[in-house]
Amino acid sequence: MLAMQTQRRGDCLEPTRSLLIEDPISFLAEDHLRQRQICAMLGHIVDDATPEFRSMGLSLAFLRHEFLLHNADERAGLFPLMIERCEPEDEIELIISRVQEDHEVAQDMAKHVCRALECIMEDDRLPNEEERACIKRFVAKCQRYLIWENAIILRLARARLTQDDLSKLARQMLLRRGLIEPAYTTPKDT
Repeated sequence: MLAMQTQRRGDCLEPTRSLLIEDPISFLAEDHLRQRQICAMLGHIVDDATPEFRSMGLSLAFLRHEFLLHNADERAGLFPLMIERCEPEDEIELIISRVQEDHEVAQDMAKHVCRALECIMEDDRLPNEEERACIKRFVAKCQRYLIWENAIILRLARARLTQDDLSKLARQMLLRRGLIEPAYTTPKDT
């Protein structure tokens, strides 16, 4: 497990390797690095004097697929486990509630960012002021909740979640990505 935690992904331009899901907290941490890289690229898109179509394409691909999967991994998997396992003094419910609100807003904003990037690419132009503002708001929102997730939630997850919790979380993440088949059970004969 230590080897997986120390393997970094370089420029974070490729999706997080699914092999890391066997250590789901490390996978989520790597996804956070990727999201930070995408936010940096989006920042360059709004500030650069020439359109960066490769960055726009990478950002679109991330927002349409990985971003949604990652948020589902946390919302449906990690956060409920954290609420179940954390101690009252951790005040995790308050933190998760705030992060989930930010996730919901960011997911809605991501739709507008995608549309802005599509228009910029289709018209072969720089972003206009409205598009710049939209992208900047999205980046700021993501950067804010990533601080909470990295500094508090993932650290507490490493301390509080059991091996069974981590296995359950990894299985959910694999299922969500279609990397394993659901286990079907048949009713017992009575």
